[in-house]
Amino acid sequence: MRRMPSAWCNFILLAATLLALPLRAVELNWPGRGKILLDAPAQWELSANREGAAAISIKLLPPKPALGSLQIAVLASQGDKFVRVENLQSTLHDMVKDYIPNSVEKQFSPVALHSAQGTGWYAQFTDPALVGKSSTPDNLKVMRSALVGLTDHLLALVTMQFDDPDSPEAAAMLQVTESLRFVSLAASDLQISTDGHTYALRATGSKLTLEFPQAGLAQRDAGLGGGTANPRYFYFTGDRDGLVVSGWFEDGAKYRGLKTMWQEQTAAWEQNGVAAPTHEQFGTAGAWDYVAYDNELPHGHNVHLRAEHAAAGTWIDLHLSLTSDDDVDALRARLLDFLKQISVAADTP
Repeated sequence: MRRMPSAWCNFILLAATLLALPLRAVELNWPGRGKILLDAPAQWELSANREGAAAISIKLLPPKPALGSLQIAVLASQGDKFVRVENLQSTLHDMVKDYIPNSVEKQFSPVALHSAQGTGWYAQFTDPALVGKSSTPDNLKVMRSALVGLTDHLLALVTMQFDDPDSPEAAAMLQVTESLRFVSLAASDLQISTDGHTYALRATGSKLTLEFPQAGLAQRDAGLGGGTANPRYFYFTGDRDGLVVSGWFEDGAKYRGLKTMWQEQTAAWEQNGVAAPTHEQFGTAGAWDYVAYDNELPHGHNVHLRAEHAAAGTWIDLHLSLTSDDDVDALRARLLDFLKQISVAADTP
């Protein structure tokens, strides 16, 4: 699955990805360390176990009659960093070298993973004894071994086994592997609360509180990698109307104005081959400076508001979007109406 360096680019592709494979966001608590996050196929069986204080193992199995197995072991170092990006390929080679001479491939051909966090590689090997034959649950034809450096102190060892490299199961295992993320206890610095009617968001160290109507919205994991792995990122969706509310709390010193931010964003899209947004319109609504824009879709409309607010040393970068067959002007009016209901309160001295 191709991952754009810019998180905003991926929102255009998100709906199609989710339609292709229903996913569920999984959080695995790792006491004393933080959380392992991943996106798993909704119908797959998942189990996880802690192997002492320095390792956690995860296993996923597709529903029968599909054949396959995905096993992940996340290992933590106890002292100085032990994950060196420049050594990942050679380490992976050492792990799989015994399989090479007895495989169909007869060579080590590492493939880069488009990891949501960190850097990783995988290599694939086929059992020649099973070519042209059917696999069994205990004897699968193809294996992919992967190594992912999530952080300087965390390494994920992944084994993917399946019957056909072109199968949905093989694609799903690769997608799960690329979705692996880790959030440390120290990095979990966005507090989200609700009174049943309004969400209140606040980042550690910030003097600003962001509030917006609950309005059928639920917090989700976007699973897009890039900037969405930021511990100050938030993502909410509405199951009924398709509204998406997302964004970041950032250092106010990074904000150089809406026009500059927008020029940099559109330039990044152009560089990555993403179609230019259409019907751009700049405006102000309450505390927010915003740019409204549309993305072309084969069917329906994808309408966006990118809104900015900077005060008291904090920059809130907000993104609202709707995808629907409704009239574009009506969708934009709905987004603007919702933006006007979003407030920012600063601490009083």
